[in-house]
Amino acid sequence: MRLRQVHWGTDSVSESPLSYTGGLHDSLDGLTGINNLLCNCLDIKPGESLLIIAEPEGSGFYEEGIDKLIAKQAAAIGAVVQILRPPLGDAAFRDSFGSVFSSIRTAHHTLFLSRLGDKLRFSNIPGSGSKTMSYTPEFAMLDAEYAAVPWGLFQQVHDRVLATMAQADSYRITCPLGTQLSGRARGVECQPVNDTIAPFAVKLFPVLIYPPLRCIDLEGQIVLGPYLSSTSINHFENSSLKLEHPVTAHVEGSRIVRFEGDPGAVAAVQAQYQRVGKLSGGDQYTIHSWHTGIYPKTFYSHPIDDDIERWSDLVFGSPRYTHFHTCGKEPGNISAMVVDATIWFDDDPIWEAGRFVFLDRPEQQALLGNYLDHPGAFDMCWDIGL
Repeated sequence: MRLRQVHWGTDSVSESPLSYTGGLHDSLDGLTGINNLLCNCLDIKPGESLLIIAEPEGSGFYEEGIDKLIAKQAAAIGAVVQILRPPLGDAAFRDSFGSVFSSIRTAHHTLFLSRLGDKLRFSNIPGSGSKTMSYTPEFAMLDAEYAAVPWGLFQQVHDRVLATMAQADSYRITCPLGTQLSGRARGVECQPVNDTIAPFAVKLFPVLIYPPLRCIDLEGQIVLGPYLSSTSINHFENSSLKLEHPVTAHVEGSRIVRFEGDPGAVAAVQAQYQRVGKLSGGDQYTIHSWHTGIYPKTFYSHPIDDDIERWSDLVFGSPRYTHFHTCGKEPGNISAMVVDATIWFDDDPIWEAGRFVFLDRPEQQALLGNYLDHPGAFDMCWDIGL
């Protein structure tokens, strides 16, 4: 199996870089967002190698030319750039697995502009270089505050909220539709917090979310809606399901024990769990982990029903979006979402009705003093297509 490769360096170019002259995006240049990605997140130095894992041309998820525009800018700051376009399908990717991982192993930096980064985010990726998954599939995202807010600001927020959650003993989750959940935030006394929080194998750009919190003694009910989607780990047909009516999943011991609601909607949800569970193996009704977005600049500007999976892959960083990794072997294969949740850790509210109120605290507001060019970095974008 052949991988298409493009090499860009500071002295020679084996394929002409994209000349970004506008056209459909004549009001956008994306350079602020790209420089934020390359300099602040990846911290690329002149002479270092950058491997870009891009999607096959024509895949439709990433806009054509984004990978080349980023590669061109990386070369301009002195990086030696290589682009690989491995296939996305599980079977086809297995054929190229060795070649791709060999390239990652030797690169100073690997940047995923591909859904493969999602698939590998819980994997052991070889090599000592940095690995980053970029959730910037559109030029409009690179040009917006979404990509321009300094990466380091929300990395600090990420670390602080994670530390706050790690100190709690329990949490509660509610939502306007009737979700009522509680769980333990810590493991048993002898377990360190790191046994509760499952780490990512890649950095995220932007910093959309914290690593998922493993479910321990999760009890109550989750009111599902308006969609079920995949967790982006395994590929399967008909991976998303639109719910015309909310369905209540009753939870005991971190496991769904029954569904209630409109009979047709319940039947559709049960069928999805049974089908996906058989494909993936493991307990169909296990709830492995959950997390909520921490990035208020997340937005979505397309009809959700045009591509539910694309929507869920891009808006999970919104504080409005809480999702549970469920069904089958860990980390799970069905994403069960809750909209506009209120979440307490112990008696400490972190999110309220879809707002990341953790950002309102004086110690978080003080961070903005180090980023005077971005005074609105914490301002909320509510439009995620709903």
